[in-house]
Amino acid sequence: MGSVRYFTVEEANDLVPQLSMLMGEQMKLLVAIEEHVRALSSLIGPIDEASARPSEADPPIVREKKEALAQAVHAYREGWSKIEETGALIKDPRLGLLDFYGRVNGETVFLCWQYGEPEIGYFHSVDTGYAARKPLPTLSAVPALN
Repeated sequence: MGSVRYFTVEEANDLVPQLSMLMGEQMKLLVAIEEHVRALSSLIGPIDEASARPSEADPPIVREKKEALAQAVHAYREGWSKIEETGALIKDPRLGLLDFYGRVNGETVFLCWQYGEPEIGYFHSVDTGYAARKPLPTLSAVPALN
């Protein structure tokens, strides 16, 4: 694992507009993937990764559905890569939960953001998760991180 990047609340909040856009696209792609899987399953029965691959032997409608699914999955994976490039840690793709390493009162924590929230307003210890998140102290109460 490479070095960990620590974010101030302000630095993480500066990413929220970009992350909101990217996460919105991811949520749409997830719905599309689920629709493609349902459509393909109705044609060929239960599918797994191997049976979802397009093949020249597939009837045209099946091949079309498999190609659409493959394109959506590829775009979905690329979207998560773009999110990870920001320094965010993906915690729950279905809920749109992201964390950033940060510090609150000198303690290493995760600054916690969920898709739909206007800013990063919560944190939790690195040993806990979403259920243990607490509101961030007001910025005037957060000591300098340097």
